[in-house]
Amino acid sequence: MKIIAISVFLLFASFAAPAHATASDGAVTAVALEQGTCSFWGDCAHYMVAVNSDGTGSYIGLEVAKTKGGVALKVPKSSFTAIVQQLDKMKYFTLRDSYTSKDDGCKELHTDQTSVTFYAVRSGKTKRIEVYWGCVLPGVTNQFEELAGLINKLSGASALLGSGGGK
Repeated sequence: MKIIAISVFLLFASFAAPAHATASDGAVTAVALEQGTCSFWGDCAHYMVAVNSDGTGSYIGLEVAKTKGGVALKVPKSSFTAIVQQLDKMKYFTLRDSYTSKDDGCKELHTDQTSVTFYAVRSGKTKRIEVYWGCVLPGVTNQFEELAGLINKLSGASALLGSGGGK
């Protein structure tokens, strides 16, 4: 299932850039996340949500989500701008590609948590960051929690997730 969702996102992201964006303007044209199920508890939703700068987007609920399957999203420009502002605030494009182990700087690792993978497309290139929710790295992992919550809320995914929802 995860391979299918990632493939869908990569296809989605490759066509996500609006016609007016250029490779040199550095504008973020798409943002997405995929959260996997919890390995031990099994009560975390496995889903993906992607949002484009033109306000289009998609949600795919795979497991433990109130809404399973695909849903087209319409996101206000102001919501996409707020998500991009969070990316800028956390200096997303300068961060490591993963925060999953002590080698990645995690001060503590809590077991039996899920992971989330973030994607942001800028200048035609996708920056992918995998975050294990059991990784504790003050000043970094909490910003990813804020980003996930913001994406879920502003895209409308929170309502589709139900009680097994993401951060």
